[in-house]
Amino acid sequence: MKKLDMNVFKEDLLNTIREAILVLDSDLTIVYANSSFYKQFKVTPAETQNKHIYELGNGQWDIPELRKLLEEILPNQNFFYDFKVRHIFPDIGQKNMLINAAQLIDGGRNEKFIVVAIEDSTEKAKLYEASLLANKLATMGQLSAGIAHGLSSPLTGIHNFLDVYAKEEPKESDRHHELELMLAACDYMNKIVKNLTYFARTIKEEFKIINWRDVVDSTLSFTERQFMVSNIMIKKDLPADLKNMIGNKSQLQHVLLNILMNAKEAITNSGEITIKAQNSDKDKRVMLEITDNGKGIPAKDLQHIFEPFFSTKDQSGAGLGLSAAYGIIKDHFGEINVRSEEGKGTCLTISLPYTK
Repeated sequence: MKKLDMNVFKEDLLNTIREAILVLDSDLTIVYANSSFYKQFKVTPAETQNKHIYELGNGQWDIPELRKLLEEILPNQNFFYDFKVRHIFPDIGQKNMLINAAQLIDGGRNEKFIVVAIEDSTEKAKLYEASLLANKLATMGQLSAGIAHGLSSPLTGIHNFLDVYAKEEPKESDRHHELELMLAACDYMNKIVKNLTYFARTIKEEFKIINWRDVVDSTLSFTERQFMVSNIMIKKDLPADLKNMIGNKSQLQHVLLNILMNAKEAITNSGEITIKAQNSDKDKRVMLEITDNGKGIPAKDLQHIFEPFFSTKDQSGAGLGLSAAYGIIKDHFGEINVRSEEGKGTCLTISLPYTK
């Protein structure tokens, strides 16, 4: 009978496990890491072996929650299951991790080791958060439908009466001017009501063949001066070969305008906004990036910015703009994502399928 080399067997077994495995000595120095750890966290054995856990990756693993686990919890109870850690790694981004850890004693040498098993739950967390957001939007849709229905008819009646009164007044008169201002206010309120209906999906506007160049240029035609007055330069990179899309121009204008206004408010004194579009033939999509060099969004807020009523503007924002934008882009079978870092600006990316 062939004799099994247990040391080789144990290492091969650990390398088949999906979870990342670390073995630490009593000084928290890494004596072993399996292949899943190297793959998930994009490090090499030379960068890992014989390194103190807190020194790994230029201090990337010096995480307060991990310190608590290794230095406070484990010494008292020898093992721990499903310890939740969320951390942003500079090189690979945010990771949601479930950590299991146990203290083991090597009986032959009477040495203590710590085995740490790390499950990457990032994708599960994203799916869960997406589910929560979908439920919130569905609830918001029901609420919005009721509000929109209740306000639409009275606003239409007020607008019609004001229109009649305005036509009875000389165009040069102060009264006519005041009535025109009231009509403009009614139109603005109607737009707000219309935006609310995006949550409820009660408005089905016509979808046509459109192009990001036209959406961007038409939106900037009536907003660009606001940015000039605020000393904000807008740069465009819209190639002539951009593929067409099927969509609703006014809805996409609403999305772009909301993003631009958010960028404007994030920039103090002066700054720059870049609007860049490109074809992604691999995904058969047209990508639009809106990047600003404003104050950025705190990491703790990034996962909430598409939620109804969430705002980073203290009391000055209703928190509906990006929620409506999210719903519109989803209606276009697209995706909208955000990247941001405090003090370094924000980039929102919209991807929509292009036509053949």
